[in-house]
Amino acid sequence: MAYVKKSDRPKVTFTKEQIISLIIAEGWSIATKISEKEVEVTEYENITRNGAVFKRPILVKKIIREEKEVVEVYDSTFEIDHPFNIHRKLILDYHNPELKYRSYKRMHDMMFPSRIESWNYWEDRILRVFSDYFEVISLAGGANLGKSDFCGRLQLLFYYVSPETRGGLVSSTTLDALDSRIWGYMLKFLRESSIPVKFFTTKQPMEIRLDPNNGLTSLKAVAIPIGTDQDTIKNWIGRHPPGGATIMIDEAPDTDTGILKARANLEASKDIELKPVKWVFVGNSKDAYDLHGAISTSREGRETMSEHRSYWNTNDVNGICLYFNPYDSPAIHEPDLEYRRLLEKHLPTIKKINQYIQEYDSTTPHSPKSTEFWRMCMGFWKAGTEQNLIISPQLIHEAKAEDSIVFTGMVNLEKYAGLDPAFSQGGDNCVLRIVQKGHITNGQIVADFRENEFLYYIRIEASATKSANIQIAEQVLKILGEHRIPLSRLAIDATGQGRALADVIALVAGTPNIKPIQISSMAKGNQRKVSDIIPMSSYDLWFTMQQYLNTKQIRRLDSLSINQLTTRKVITQKNGSPKLEAKQDYKVRIGAVSSVLARSPDEADAATLALQACILEGGLYLGQSKPFSTQVHPIEEALMVREANAFQQVKRPQAKAVPMNFQGGLAAWVAK
Repeated sequence: MAYVKKSDRPKVTFTKEQIISLIIAEGWSIATKISEKEVEVTEYENITRNGAVFKRPILVKKIIREEKEVVEVYDSTFEIDHPFNIHRKLILDYHNPELKYRSYKRMHDMMFPSRIESWNYWEDRILRVFSDYFEVISLAGGANLGKSDFCGRLQLLFYYVSPETRGGLVSSTTLDALDSRIWGYMLKFLRESSIPVKFFTTKQPMEIRLDPNNGLTSLKAVAIPIGTDQDTIKNWIGRHPPGGATIMIDEAPDTDTGILKARANLEASKDIELKPVKWVFVGNSKDAYDLHGAISTSREGRETMSEHRSYWNTNDVNGICLYFNPYDSPAIHEPDLEYRRLLEKHLPTIKKINQYIQEYDSTTPHSPKSTEFWRMCMGFWKAGTEQNLIISPQLIHEAKAEDSIVFTGMVNLEKYAGLDPAFSQGGDNCVLRIVQKGHITNGQIVADFRENEFLYYIRIEASATKSANIQIAEQVLKILGEHRIPLSRLAIDATGQGRALADVIALVAGTPNIKPIQISSMAKGNQRKVSDIIPMSSYDLWFTMQQYLNTKQIRRLDSLSINQLTTRKVITQKNGSPKLEAKQDYKVRIGAVSSVLARSPDEADAATLALQACILEGGLYLGQSKPFSTQVHPIEEALMVREANAFQQVKRPQAKAVPMNFQGGLAAWVAK
């Protein structure tokens, strides 16, 4: 690895008088520190013996007094040094956020004097939060707010407090994006810094080091495209510098959510003696459930988030989201005309906002409908803009999936079940769901989940003498028996261990030849034909649920399943085919939104399996209905069946429905 030393600028040295002048300019005082210390010195005394004089060494304790000029700052004293170095020590020594902020601000002004005049309350807000105890910081807002510019300066400030012990990482989605965004700004500011700092840099890997032989305490840049394996991300994050690190995730809405697992693993394994890692997520807000949206979710609930708020605490213990509304831009509200004109060069103005409105063809000036306007200009999560979902919240609403229904009784209710198995404690839930198929008052044949009433959790006892498969089989068969559901109406996820479970359930039931419906994603594309397994991926199952929601044939889903159905992402694979987000990835990502929801989507998976049983065994099909105009009353149907049997007819005659205006009752109508 070849490092290039950046020494194109001459080394700047300061005389003691210049340094003292700078110290006084900081408002600090120079004092004389008098110190006394006791030391032991060797002295000699003369001894006469037999007329001869000898010198004998003896140890004598003496008080030595020293006078030394020092700098007095707050309640501390420092040796005479450049104020930049004293501020570095203050940041390391003090825990008071306000004092840290002051020192960071002074370091900023010394390193980047050209940015002093454009300093504004947005940058001030970011620096104050960074100086505080917050460890997870989300910066949300539209384009051209100066987020990347300031984050480049912020990363350098953090690193140069203690480059011997600190480190940092900057990520974006592509190498080109790294060069044009935060990392590119870092290199630019490093070259232009008024504080001359010796550093080394390399392009492969992209790295900045104070010491070319120490890769632990360095600044790194990596590209993390969508689909990057979380183990790869974890390796990039790598070892933990002893003085702490700042990890900046640029273009967070488009960054792979696997980084959340890498973050969880890093924080779970870190040495408690090491300084914490600060995470900064930066992006133009796009989707409420992508990486950026998840990290930015308020701990009080998403419904409390508003474009009229400038910040809120997030679900992380020490997490905060700062939101920058373009209508609150310093370039709009700055009263000083000259200063405002300076800010207008790189911050939003009313003119720029109106240009966005015109560009995205929005009809209402202050509440445009365009999704792109909300992302690029407002930088806020517009309701209904969730992306890469099979089932959207809007579809749930339009499908009336939560609405109550009334069954007509014209068709017998039939129950079916779906089992999403799990085989150990502490992991995913083993969930059994029951759905009933019936005819409702609008004439449709629907699948009714009855909210939580037919939702069962199968408990597995690790200490039990029976295997997990036997425990699951016994509990499932008991519940099916209570609902009088034949085993043939149970659909089970037969992927992996589920295949053996299906056989165990059949054996425990005493019907080895009658098994549950077995659905497996592993069987899809398998060259070996498996006659008793239906090949369907989890994506196929969820897509089928979407189709039946479109025809309004899914009713009374519970809120937990709805949340899972409307937040699980679709991932496009390298071959272009879609697949559902892995359960573990989903669990980690949603955990950033809410610790309550940090669970595998087992309830939704079980619902999709129950729907498949209803389709495959119950004959439910898209758009199925039975209008009242041709409906046969059950009593009338029974009379005709009896008549048909009496005449030994092969086919039953088509019965006529009782007219709504017929007087005399059903018996009279039959007699007629």
